[in-house]
Amino acid sequence: MPTETEFSPSATLVSGTEWLVETAPSERVRVFCAPGNSTQETAIALATVGDMSEAQQAELIQRDRKAALHAHRDQLIAAGTTVTVTGIGDVPVIGTPFDQNVMLSLLQRGAARVEANDTTADMIYRDAANTIHQLTGAQAVELAEAGMMWVELVMSASWAIKDAGAIPEDFTDPSYWPS
Repeated sequence: MPTETEFSPSATLVSGTEWLVETAPSERVRVFCAPGNSTQETAIALATVGDMSEAQQAELIQRDRKAALHAHRDQLIAAGTTVTVTGIGDVPVIGTPFDQNVMLSLLQRGAARVEANDTTADMIYRDAANTIHQLTGAQAVELAEAGMMWVELVMSASWAIKDAGAIPEDFTDPSYWPS
């Protein structure tokens, strides 16, 4: 005699934040998730919300907000900022992993130049606006430290939001983040 298998809801993304959730065999519900919280698990939870306690709902919302917060933090870091370097002025920098490696290289090489009292301005850096700068060791160190400080400020803002308790729905509001 065949055994009956238990039904598990499934969800299919229709577009952006719209999901079609199969809540039972041959039963489908259309669900709209909030931007930043549009995941298959959230759609299923919203479609079957009657089966979840308030605590479970709150936990699911916070888990999704935390993931969205991390994604927003990473986008801000990657987008970068503008730093000021002595003798050059404003330099737009970005914070992708590749660019962070470039900053670490500038810091190392610049520190070695400073240690050797080499003031030659021949360390090349191409900024986010595609402008090429010829840096001294001291300028390379200053640029790298300022760029790394931006990453630290964004990370600190992310930690402050998480440490304050429940992650608010408006966590992308610029007031939470460094400018």
